[in-house]
Amino acid sequence: LVLLNRSELADKNPSEVKTFLADCLRDRYGTEAVYEGTLAVTITLDDKTIQLLPALRHGEGVQIASSDGKSWSRVNPQTFAHALTKANKTMDGKLVPCIKLVKAIVATLPEQRRMTGYHTESLAINVFKGYDGPKTPKAMLRHFFEKAPDHVRQPIKDSSGQSVHVDEYLGRANSLERRIVADALGRIGRKIRNADGASSSERWKELFE
Repeated sequence: LVLLNRSELADKNPSEVKTFLADCLRDRYGTEAVYEGTLAVTITLDDKTIQLLPALRHGEGVQIASSDGKSWSRVNPQTFAHALTKANKTMDGKLVPCIKLVKAIVATLPEQRRMTGYHTESLAINVFKGYDGPKTPKAMLRHFFEKAPDHVRQPIKDSSGQSVHVDEYLGRANSLERRIVADALGRIGRKIRNADGASSSERWKELFE
């Protein structure tokens, strides 16, 4: 989230605020590095791609664009951060590093098959509930991509005390959009099994390329 503390944005709609952020980034990093999507602004620097979701302060929390990008939705990032911190502690600090690897793999997918970073984090909290397997990057990545296709087909229940928003952009349960994402995650899971079975470091590296 990029919290924009600018009084002139208070009455703007999400699209206008997003364009404001994109223009600021273009002025600094150039037009080639910045892409303005439906909800977020994507910037690519030194071969690293980062999604930036503009947000405005609203009372005790903040507001971000709703799933259609036309209206505002209120969230409480502190509450979500607490839920993620708690889950990471349960996993001996290994969950957050795993999520970073998951995001790196998901970033290689076509845009239609990608999940947002916020959705990925929320999905990981659900996927690793009750996990008692090895807490190694390889084992945890394999577990995530084996279980995530089933989880992503259903809207994520509120696990952090805030409204259900993180995956509204994929529509209702078992929607076409959810099936497309689930298929992409499942294929990654199969690639991981094959790389693991073949003990091939090259196949593992291909997942991130």
